[in-house]
Amino acid sequence: MENALSTINLMPTTSQEVSKMFTMIKNEILSGNENPLKLEVQLKAMEELIKKLRSDNEIKDQMINEGMKYPESSFEVFGAKFTKTTVGVKYDFSECNYSEYKESLSNFEKAKADLKEKEDFLKGLKIPMAHPESGELINPPIKTGKESLSVKLL
Repeated sequence: MENALSTINLMPTTSQEVSKMFTMIKNEILSGNENPLKLEVQLKAMEELIKKLRSDNEIKDQMINEGMKYPESSFEVFGAKFTKTTVGVKYDFSECNYSEYKESLSNFEKAKADLKEKEDFLKGLKIPMAHPESGELINPPIKTGKESLSVKLL
């Protein structure tokens, strides 16, 4: 009987299977047998599905509960190694009442704002210019990038 996980159950579950599937898909795209735009749409849909599944708190809780059934801190199941760990640790320094920290934070925020202002100025330069006070020759920043396509599912 088919269920919602039937398709996912066909996907690779080991590094070796992932490598094999990658090579097969790449060869099909490079040979012209499949449209790369169709693949891009399918990858985008899979990314969105994976993001939703991984961010769902009820599913996360179920996974953690299942993992807690294993007494070891690390265990292997379904061709993967799981390790129990604490994630998302955050520290709130606002209540430390440490004046040197507050001063450093203030200096950092001012320096960060000053740097952003200078970067915004430099991004606006199209040709070199002389600094009005020092005469220093200021060049525009080097802009790099690659052409790409973005995809949004309808």
